[in-house]
Amino acid sequence: MLKNSILFACVFLVFGCGHIKTRKDIKDQSQKEEVEVEEQKEPVDEVIGDFKPPVVTLPKVGVILGPGGMKSFAHSGVLKALLDKKINIDYIVGFEWGSLVASYYAQSAKIHEVEWQLYKLKEEDLIKRSFLSKDIESIELSAQLSKLLSDKQQSLRIKDYQIPFACPTQSVMSGQTHWLISGNTKNTLQKCAAFPPIHNLKSGWVAASFELDKAIEFLNSKGMELVIVVDVLKHGGNLLEKKDVLQNPTASVLWQQVRQTWSQTKDQPGVEWIHVNTRQYNLYSQKKKLLIMAGDQEGRKAAVKIADKYGF
Repeated sequence: MLKNSILFACVFLVFGCGHIKTRKDIKDQSQKEEVEVEEQKEPVDEVIGDFKPPVVTLPKVGVILGPGGMKSFAHSGVLKALLDKKINIDYIVGFEWGSLVASYYAQSAKIHEVEWQLYKLKEEDLIKRSFLSKDIESIELSAQLSKLLSDKQQSLRIKDYQIPFACPTQSVMSGQTHWLISGNTKNTLQKCAAFPPIHNLKSGWVAASFELDKAIEFLNSKGMELVIVVDVLKHGGNLLEKKDVLQNPTASVLWQQVRQTWSQTKDQPGVEWIHVNTRQYNLYSQKKKLLIMAGDQEGRKAAVKIADKYGF
């Protein structure tokens, strides 16, 4: 009996010890189970650490500031509204006195400096009238620019502007249009900003105020993918006072033709229009602050639509 008991115990120990797990066995089993669990998991689509947000490419923006005499001060308000909406300007073109505002901005790329420049202009610096009859007397634009620009601005070369700038001028003799993109500020504006009857045309050059289509083509050739045209003439009102029309009817007819050119909004891909309502003010108005406010008001409405449409 004792012998059988001893034999049974030995058999139990042999089979029992064969099934006892060591620490190594437990570790190997655990690793095996982890591998099986990993194989059962769904594959991960993205790795957070390597995530790269999509790159948003904004269009290059060219802005055209149209003609309008003193109405052109409204351009400043439009520029401010565009910049406040993060619509940065990559190239700027100016016509007639729109070229003066465009030049002010391109020199520094700071809109507050433009407003300061405009606010400090004096009435006698902008238009000259006869002391007795109050008729307009033509002046030499070169002399006028000496008052409108500091010595540093007059000699500043366009290639040194903070924003690329251009303006068109037209030969009085041949009618040929030239695009000015170099030279110093005073000589350039002397050809681009001249307009009758305020300025005499002794220099032989006048603002090429009818070349809007060429301006759009010019900016496209410079790689601008979005062109914003700013017009301050469209919304009715008298461009000149009656006495000024009677004094110089030829200038009145000319300006009516200029208005027609800039009032015809064309549906073109990559071209947006901003028409500022300045009907309360004529070409010789001295209401600088109100004109700037009018531009800002219209510019903000347009800037919202443009920003949404092009992803700014």
